[in-house]
Amino acid sequence: MGILRVPDGTCRKVLLTLVCFTGQFVVMGLYYSYGQLFAALKHETGESGGKLALIGSSRDFLLNGIMALGGFGVNKIGYVNLSTLGSALVVLSLMLDSIVPNTSWLFLSFSLIGGIGNGVLCIPYYSVLFSQMSGPMLPVAVGFAAAGGGVGTIVFNSTLEPLHQTFGWRHARQILAAALLVILTLNTLVLRCCTRQKQESPDDSVEESNSASSDTSSGSQPSQFRLGRELVELVRPFTAPSFGLLSVGLVLYMFGFTVPYTHVVYYAELQGYKRAATLVSVMGAGSTVGRIVCGICAAVVSPRRLFLLVILIQGLSLAWLPSCSTEAELMAFSVIFGGSSGARVALLSLLVCELYGAEKVPHLFGLAGLAIGVGTLIGPTLVGSIFDRSGSYATAFLTMGIPVVPDGTCRNVLLTFTCFTGQFVVVGLFYSYGQLFAALIHETGESGGKLALIGSSRDFLLNGIMALGGFGVNKIGYVTLSTLGSAMVVLSLIFDSIVPNTSWLFLSFSLIGGIGNGLLCIPYFTVLYSKMSGPMLPVAVGFAAAGGGIGTIVFNLILEPLHQTFGWRHARQILAAALLVILTLNTLVLRCCTRQKQESPDDSMEESNSASSDTSSGSQPSQFRLGRELVELVRPFAAPSFGLLSVGLVLYMCGFTVPYTHVVYYAELQGYKKAATLVSVMGAGSTVGRMLCGICAAVVSPRLLFLLVIFIQGLGLAWLPTCSTEAELMAFSVIFGGSSGARVALLSLLVCELYGAEKVPHLFGLAGLAIGVGNLIGPTLVGSIYDLTGSYGTAFLTSACLVLVSIPCMLASYWDAARYREVSKADLEEV
Repeated sequence: MGILRVPDGTCRKVLLTLVCFTGQFVVMGLYYSYGQLFAALKHETGESGGKLALIGSSRDFLLNGIMALGGFGVNKIGYVNLSTLGSALVVLSLMLDSIVPNTSWLFLSFSLIGGIGNGVLCIPYYSVLFSQMSGPMLPVAVGFAAAGGGVGTIVFNSTLEPLHQTFGWRHARQILAAALLVILTLNTLVLRCCTRQKQESPDDSVEESNSASSDTSSGSQPSQFRLGRELVELVRPFTAPSFGLLSVGLVLYMFGFTVPYTHVVYYAELQGYKRAATLVSVMGAGSTVGRIVCGICAAVVSPRRLFLLVILIQGLSLAWLPSCSTEAELMAFSVIFGGSSGARVALLSLLVCELYGAEKVPHLFGLAGLAIGVGTLIGPTLVGSIFDRSGSYATAFLTMGIPVVPDGTCRNVLLTFTCFTGQFVVVGLFYSYGQLFAALIHETGESGGKLALIGSSRDFLLNGIMALGGFGVNKIGYVTLSTLGSAMVVLSLIFDSIVPNTSWLFLSFSLIGGIGNGLLCIPYFTVLYSKMSGPMLPVAVGFAAAGGGIGTIVFNLILEPLHQTFGWRHARQILAAALLVILTLNTLVLRCCTRQKQESPDDSMEESNSASSDTSSGSQPSQFRLGRELVELVRPFAAPSFGLLSVGLVLYMCGFTVPYTHVVYYAELQGYKKAATLVSVMGAGSTVGRMLCGICAAVVSPRLLFLLVIFIQGLGLAWLPTCSTEAELMAFSVIFGGSSGARVALLSLLVCELYGAEKVPHLFGLAGLAIGVGNLIGPTLVGSIYDLTGSYGTAFLTSACLVLVSIPCMLASYWDAARYREVSKADLEEV
């Protein structure tokens, strides 16, 4: 009878935490034990891994979708009602699992009924603590309750393996249903006791008669749904940029998160590990520790930082999994991945609480479940399908970002995404110097010409190094260039933050940064031409180039508040830390996509030869012979076509980079307070321009598109001095950004069309010399004219004229290239 009394104060909080521990014990135990059923079904039926994985993924998707509905309506329905309904559906699902005639019926019993039941059961035990507790003990209680999921993972997996072996999976489901019926019934009674409001009246009959109204966590009465309005309120948070981006991140993250829980048991069995079923229990043990530790840490460290650390650890551990074949390696992976996954479970609700407030946790935590559900639906199923086709988990894990050699379409998609990320960094850094320029001129008051020269010198070196790197890439290797460039970019950012004055930036920013960015450019701008061909090549090039547009947006949006909050020096340090992680992971994926697949089955030989598989074409690195190599490097300039193209690029680039350096400061002089957003607007236009021109270049000649882009940019620069209002400045940014993005996507396609795909790395790099000369002259010339005249009008008009004068040079280059091709074709026919 004591359970019918309402506990008070600390006692109630402790009991409520224990109830949540038990609830999560059941929910997470069921969730993460599907790997046992997957292995049992695979052995008994021999059906495809994709189909069996889809059964579990469908259950997980429904679970998270139901969480969204339950989280939104919990104050109307009540925690206890949700727990009662969920418990009944979970037990029913287990009973029906045991009697289905074949695995296809599991989509009804396991996926549909089980998914709804587990989703309904999740909400009370994941969110009720936020309505009943607050203060520093809340994260500790959340962490302890979340540890129930880790313990459940251990217990369920340790129990199900012998049950499957002794009674078979069908009878095991019946035994589990009986046990959970008792556990969930008692837990729901205690939950009702802890959440109902204490009545002030001493009349027990009144208390009993009113007990039905005391179910909800906040004391609010259940109410009827008005469908239209309720659905709008349900999905409204997705329209907020913050929650929308969080949801996208969760989808991407969950692609890989649930894969080990479904596939690691069967994968380990294929490696010959007899106790494979224990791995999920080991992950559960690590998960338990991770949940408790992160719950305690979250009382003193921001859950946001902890959450990012957890994601990083899990990504790296997944990258390591395919190389795990021994018992020790598999156990180590399970401990690391389990600990970080448990921490994620404990931190997500705390993250939502920190970002949006405790009162919104049930609703937003449930909505986050939709994003989680999408990821869990796709990830394990995709891995299972790839396994069915390839007969190996290696390629399947690669899809989740694992460094194994991919083949065919998968490799092309992954390589395009790698180039997208590389250009995101390179172009983002390139076009964000305007933010640093404005910060330096405000802090130091030094001349615009000197500060512009710092950026222009970096750009000149960048393009000069591109020429050397493009010529030697087949001897040095794409991955080597990416590794060296990444190290120098990070080193440059760190040195920038400690220089005593701006003159030293010529060393740290211009020299080291220019070399680093130049080395980083070549792999991510040219590798697609060595791996792809046909009509999809320009589409892939356009998509990869869009990374630069997005990088321009992101870098400029991030750097402005970082400069204002921390100062430009600390902003460089923060940027260095972020790019160290991004570039390291991207280089690993680039290595995976470009190395040649070994034909020998001898693994030791494959490892010993891995150093030789770096280059894009499989050729081995060789020593340079300086004199001959330099002659070969500059020989294309002797050809009239390429010489004229280079002159045109110099003239064109004298105006191209001017707005990216000077438009922020120019807009501030016009009194526009949100001047920093203009470069981000140009980045947005650039992103659209790159993708559209990549697609258009599949049907329209890149030569014609390139001339059109130059013409538009010349007119845009001529119009800029008359722009003084917000609308005019925004319009210029959209037009100039769109056309500049198209230029970035088109230049390599233009070189490919004029001279052939095999010459793209060399000639694209050489074109960088011409671009570098223009970059060196243009912004510096504009800054000097501004210093002399005190106005940007004359400076911008000069840049516009130089851009338009480049068009005749381009036309002459096209004509000579076409004439050369006709002569070569005639000679070949004569032979």
